[in-house]
Amino acid sequence: MLQNQVVFFCIVQADFVLEPGTPASLYFYPQALLALATGINLGQTLECPVGDGRRQFQLGECVHIAFPSVDACNIITRVNASKGVGRMNEELSTPQSRLAEYASVPSASKGRRFKETEDPRRSIYQRDCDRIVHSAAFRRLMHKTQVFIAPDRDHFRTRLTHTIEVTRVARSLAESLTLNPHLAEAIALAHDLGHPPFGHAGEDKLKCLMKDCGGFEHNAQAIRIVTRFEQNYIDFKGLNLSWETLEGIIKHNGPVDKNPAYAFRELDADMKLRLDTYGSAEAQVAAISDDIAYNCHDLQDGLRADCFKQSEIAAL
Repeated sequence: MLQNQVVFFCIVQADFVLEPGTPASLYFYPQALLALATGINLGQTLECPVGDGRRQFQLGECVHIAFPSVDACNIITRVNASKGVGRMNEELSTPQSRLAEYASVPSASKGRRFKETEDPRRSIYQRDCDRIVHSAAFRRLMHKTQVFIAPDRDHFRTRLTHTIEVTRVARSLAESLTLNPHLAEAIALAHDLGHPPFGHAGEDKLKCLMKDCGGFEHNAQAIRIVTRFEQNYIDFKGLNLSWETLEGIIKHNGPVDKNPAYAFRELDADMKLRLDTYGSAEAQVAAISDDIAYNCHDLQDGLRADCFKQSEIAAL
């Protein structure tokens, strides 16, 4: 594989044509799902290198196309069901042509604090999601309180299950609004990483104990975790998340225009996060999804714990 190759793996959802002279190598897998899942070339394999002429692809075929550069991939045209012509895009699983104009596009990302070679098979936001899920801080959410301390068995939410529910709502909303679902998911996955044990009562106690040291705020702690405390890499501290994901974590409650925490000021000085502005549409979707999730499941957990009755909720 060439060093700067751009690679697509896709199951064809509409007919498209590989034009003559396209500088690409193409591999066709008839056993689509199995080949895609395992990465093994099963069944007939057709290699169609540079200049072998037009080839029409059918619905349901699994295709692996390798381009020498991003510019070269624009030669491919895709003909949809209405016979209109569009272009196959560099976004792997959420084509840019399907995103709203105000959505965040990986190719336009402001990048990472420490420069890295990006993965041709996953967008920068997909890698953010994976890094967060594999972090120790994410696993620690399992034993942190959402509302009920040390809940009996598995009937009540923890901070981890709350995060999973927020993530699912955020992804669904982003897809419905044709925003980037991977960025919304990354922000939702990270939004509570800085919460201490014992829920908001634990945060209030830490604020009191640390009042002479600038206080405590869980969003600021989340930034410390993802930029400093997680140490899974040799070349840098933290998870080295994208600019857009970090912005979404910081602006989870909107613009930060009054007395920003030291962790925010420190990162802003390095990455120019525009603290006094609203976050991306995906960041706002993640914040709304948090409200939707906890308003629903806190009521459900309260009912299960007999803290109130359905009739009392109806009275509201």
